[in-house]
Amino acid sequence: MKSFCVECGKEGVVYRGLCERCLPKKKSLLVVPPILELHTCKHCGTYKLPGGWKQSSLEDGISSIASKAAELPRDILHHHLSLSYAYEDENRLQVRLSARLGLPGMTVTEERGIEVRLKTTTCPQCSRQQGEYYEAIIQARAQQRSLTEEEVGAVRQLISERVHRDPGLFITREERVHGGINVYLSSNRAAKSITRELRRRLGGRLSSSPQLHTRRKGKDVYRVTYLLRLPGLAEGDTIELRGRIYQVLSLGEPALVRDLLEGDNKTLGSQELLKAERLESRSVQGVLISGTEEEMQVMDSEGYDVHRVTRPPSLELEGDEVTLVITSKGVFIAPPQEMGRRAGSRSRRP
Repeated sequence: MKSFCVECGKEGVVYRGLCERCLPKKKSLLVVPPILELHTCKHCGTYKLPGGWKQSSLEDGISSIASKAAELPRDILHHHLSLSYAYEDENRLQVRLSARLGLPGMTVTEERGIEVRLKTTTCPQCSRQQGEYYEAIIQARAQQRSLTEEEVGAVRQLISERVHRDPGLFITREERVHGGINVYLSSNRAAKSITRELRRRLGGRLSSSPQLHTRRKGKDVYRVTYLLRLPGLAEGDTIELRGRIYQVLSLGEPALVRDLLEGDNKTLGSQELLKAERLESRSVQGVLISGTEEEMQVMDSEGYDVHRVTRPPSLELEGDEVTLVITSKGVFIAPPQEMGRRAGSRSRRP
């Protein structure tokens, strides 16, 4: 069945009785309000777009709100919106919209002129930041000592990495307190996840303490304090546990230690570490004088004393230089550097 354009009489494909050339002249398929408002946050520069506040260019922001406001025929197959704009003043823009519309059997282009008004406000996240909003506090401490600068740095780094990945998360404030650090976070869920990861990396005990803050929409809202208490030890420390002497190679959950008598590595959980006694120790270089498979005679390089030391079964030496760990419980051979850190290699805050 042939179709004819009711306007020019041309035979061929028509849409609503009009051909591809006559359609834009007689019917408006693109309907857009003459004035649109685009809200931008004065603090972070985000735009209020369909779906929430987002980082965007001005052109993409205008395109987003125009696409949302535009009314198009239901039987349209596809469309593409482009625009150009010019500032009328600092808060108003004159925008020229061009829409390429795919219809059954034809493609037409329509243009519209609209005004976009820029409105400056504060987004919900910045409003919470300005009001020092927080849902959780992360407290990092250590058992019977202060945190080292390395430990404080590890806490800060992990939190910063999480904030960088999560646009909705922010640090309300940070406090350096005696012995540790407090960090106030905007999300309780994020704080819970962060403290679990800190415990996995640094070891220690983790506890939480919720406190009723307010009621919102009929539900109790709590602020939660997460306390991570690290072991009273540092990497390189010498400890005694159940009659065995160990050197701490790495802290975490679990911690990695080395049996100085047997020379074997093993893992210890946080609860076991709490039962360990830290031994005063110092490391000195020594020179092997003689030895058997069970015992070694080593002269230290400081006092030139000769020590009779039990040789760990798994110890393999290259050359005649060794590291001695001198404690009140005896003198031991430290593992080579490639097998573990030397005693006293990590600084400790008083």
